[in-house]
Amino acid sequence: MDDNEASPEYWINMAFSLQREGKPDRAQKYYEEALKLDPDIFEAWMNLATIYDEMNNLDEALACYKNAKNLNPSNAAIWYNIGFILKRQNKLSDAILHYDESLRLRPANIAVLLAKGNTHVALEELEQAAESFNKITKINPDYVAAWVNKAGVLLRMNKYQDAISCYERSLKWIPDDINLWWDKSFAHVSLEQYNEANQCYDEILKRDPTHLNALDGKGVVQGFRGNFKEAISFFDKALEIDPKNSHILRNKASALEQLGDRASAEEYYNQAISLELGYQ
Repeated sequence: MDDNEASPEYWINMAFSLQREGKPDRAQKYYEEALKLDPDIFEAWMNLATIYDEMNNLDEALACYKNAKNLNPSNAAIWYNIGFILKRQNKLSDAILHYDESLRLRPANIAVLLAKGNTHVALEELEQAAESFNKITKINPDYVAAWVNKAGVLLRMNKYQDAISCYERSLKWIPDDINLWWDKSFAHVSLEQYNEANQCYDEILKRDPTHLNALDGKGVVQGFRGNFKEAISFFDKALEIDPKNSHILRNKASALEQLGDRASAEEYYNQAISLELGYQ
């Protein structure tokens, strides 16, 4: 091997080619050879970190990113990458600190704001999470994930009307997302907006006629309206799908009781209790 081959550039070029060819194990060794000769090669630390990250060797990846950060502390991407690894290591508060530094260097980075918001959610810091998602929607009003995540946070904060507005915005882009319709229905029920909740259940059932919770929800709404026979018809449809669902059995029993059929109501209550106690 001549002097040119032994240079850091030689090992870097070889490692980069191997990495592009999908041979990370060999590339890793060549990056390490380059760094033995010159530990101040920013690109080598970054690419080596990526390899370790893909191997799920998070401690090694973190060490490489930190070395890269020492060489270029004003690189916003490094702070984000370190934060992302710390989040995966469940070091959530430390992850937030690194996201904040990344955002100080590059304030309008949507990926970092999204990661920061999701980390605040994991820490149950819902106000801060909503603030992060709100910043994204100001930067890009068409960024769907931010509206979806913001809706979920507002729902958990019991800010139901604000959540509904976010769900409506989200559903314009992804109208077939059953989970969004379901969460929106929960917000409407919480506000006693039963007609709107019922519309959500209809949207769900158009897409999945066997959706157990939507059938149960329609029955509950009919019960709130005093239409107990109609409520029972929906509970029966749900029980055809899942005859051992104690929650729906209890709902049917309650409707029967409202109709004055105490004997049938007791029968369904007993079925529900037996299931909950593990007798069936």
